[in-house]
Amino acid sequence: MALLSLLPSDATSTAQALLYALTTLLSLTLLHALLRALTSPHVRIPGPPLARLTKLWYLCQIQRADFHGTNIALHARHGPVVRVAPRWFSLDDPGAVRAVYGHGTRFVKGSWYVASGDPDACVEDIFSGRDVGVHAANRRKVAGLYAMSMLVRMEGAVDATVAVMEARLGEMAG
Repeated sequence: MALLSLLPSDATSTAQALLYALTTLLSLTLLHALLRALTSPHVRIPGPPLARLTKLWYLCQIQRADFHGTNIALHARHGPVVRVAPRWFSLDDPGAVRAVYGHGTRFVKGSWYVASGDPDACVEDIFSGRDVGVHAANRRKVAGLYAMSMLVRMEGAVDATVAVMEARLGEMAG
């Protein structure tokens, strides 16, 4: 408020109004985050305190480029399910893979999958597509390629391709 006295009197009321508006906005934002954190059905899932309120904690870990190490430490401390943002969780449970990623699951892929797709594609691909119906249709088209009988038939061709790649990498390595 001492800074306001330095302003001309006609600017003081404008500056005060702006200060009150910003304070109110910040207060309401914090109150909303706090209420969301306290009333969430996932309130008991452990994690860093700031991660309950905002994605800022996760953003800082990504910016520091050490989230992978921090994530391992969080799981060692808190167990197989850890909160990394208000509605984002990290799972370290091989048994949960089928429940989360299996077909017919009720979980929808996160928006970060989109970054793995072709930005110019007008059709979703099987990995980056988020629409459950489109994914199921695309999966049916290629399901036969992953049948055990087909994998056994392709084994020789895969082995030959791997051998060629190993030879080329060896040549490049010198």
